[in-house]
Amino acid sequence: MLRRALPSAHVLTAVVFVPTPPLLVPELVGCAAEQTQALRDACLSAVGTLAEVSNSWVAIGAYGTDLELGPDARGSWSSFGADVAVSLGPNAHTATDPALPLPALVAGWLRAEVAPQAAIGLRLYARDTPLARCVELGRLLGEDPQNHALLVLGDGCTTLTEKAPGALDERAAAVQDEIDHGLSTIDRSAIVGLDATLCSELGVSGRVPWQVAVSAVGDGWRARSLYCGAPFGVGYQVATWVR
Repeated sequence: MLRRALPSAHVLTAVVFVPTPPLLVPELVGCAAEQTQALRDACLSAVGTLAEVSNSWVAIGAYGTDLELGPDARGSWSSFGADVAVSLGPNAHTATDPALPLPALVAGWLRAEVAPQAAIGLRLYARDTPLARCVELGRLLGEDPQNHALLVLGDGCTTLTEKAPGALDERAAAVQDEIDHGLSTIDRSAIVGLDATLCSELGVSGRVPWQVAVSAVGDGWRARSLYCGAPFGVGYQVATWVR
């Protein structure tokens, strides 16, 4: 059952960071599901933190252009190999969008697994959004009295090993270390300091949503890292920040 323990003050209370690999969905990985169980469990546990705070979440991620999707959005993992339906809300009645962006698919799948009655408003920002704009977007998110729970979707470097999707780039390890440190300790300067051009070259999809998220929080937060690894040469960090 979805738990609701809404804070008395209208403030952002919980921020959760998860990656967006399709391998989270067991139907997509078949017999390899056991190999990804630790990452899956970490994501589900982290999102449970949001469910304890509210049944209305804001999710943010990166995309080719700015895009907003509401709880009526529906999609399917069919283009990834399994017809697993997802939606961003419990009462979505719109037609299934076969081109629903990956962050929306991941957000919808996690919602259904952890808190089926939750509703998500998803905001996708262009991958090349400059830092100044990220800071402004984050400030607005943090000041919105309706925002209690924030789900942040994005991956780290895709160039950490020879067999990684982007092959090996010797610069990636240092950048991934900075990402992991920033997200696991709430080091805002580490995340704000990520270089947009370098992140693009290293395949980092989380730069924009992370910079927005760190700009939405103030003091008085504690962080917990539930997963940190690169099982397929891609940096994945699962973390919770709670006020």
